[in-house]
Parts: sequence; C-alpha cells; structure tokens
Amino acid sequence: MVPPSDSDGDSSATTGGDGSAVMLVALQPEDTRGLEGELGCDFVRRSGDTVFIALGYVADAGKAQGVYRVGDSSEKVVMTRPGGFNAMSAGGTFAGRGMTLTIERGEAIPTDSEQTSHMATLRAQRGDGAERSYDGSWTCGP
Repeated sequence: MVPPSDSDGDSSATTGGDGSAVMLVALQPEDTRGLEGELGCDFVRRSGDTVFIALGYVADAGKAQGVYRVGDSSEKVVMTRPGGFNAMSAGGTFAGRGMTLTIERGEAIPTDSEQTSHMATLRAQRGDGAERSYDGSWTCGP
C-alpha cells in the first residue's frame, strides 16, 4: 500500500504541534474488534479510505465508541456526550488517548437504503496541538 500524501484529497495539511503530520490511514478489519454497539457510522475520505468507524446502541444513554488508525496502530475513542447511535449519527466529538476526532456533517447524500449519508469533515486534533481536517462522507445505519 502506498501511504497517502499530505494532501490526498483533504481540505488542509497538518497545522501546529511538533511539526509532524497527522496522518489517519485506512482501517484494517481487525481494528474494530472490541467495539460494542448495534449500529454504526463510518467516515470515508474522498480518496475512498475508511479512516474512522464508530458503533453505538439505539436509544442508549451510554456513549458511542470508535476506532481510527495512525501508522501501524489503531486507537479507540469514546464520544464525549451520551446518546449512543442516535447522538453519533448527527456527528460530534470523540476523544481518547492523545487524539480528539470531530465529525461535522454537511449536505445530505441520497441513499437507496436505510442508511443516512452526509458530506462531512473529520477534524483530528492531537494532544500536542497539531490538527488536520479530512473531507469525505459520514454514513450511518445498519
């Protein structure tokens, strides 16, 4: 696999921090092991790579959980507000060890299924102050 360039269809390069790039890369099938929930959402970059997946329970007071990958390791994050699947389908913020991911939904994309899909931006903010935005889509449902 060829690593993505720092401008691979994304709206911005890394700013701030220690100068190293914030590079979310495609998730692998094993990365989602351990996530719990009955319905999910995924963020797919314009390049076609799925770089964030989250799961949650419908009508749940708990917090949805997600996973992203940087380099060779995947990291888990938890939504910062409760509401399970219903809350995360609208977008929102997920936080974990050293990284905060925020999904901002935009215009709806028509689907021919029960899923909902929206143009979206994923902003990745590292603990050292570095951040980067990725353009893509946020698709949720069964």
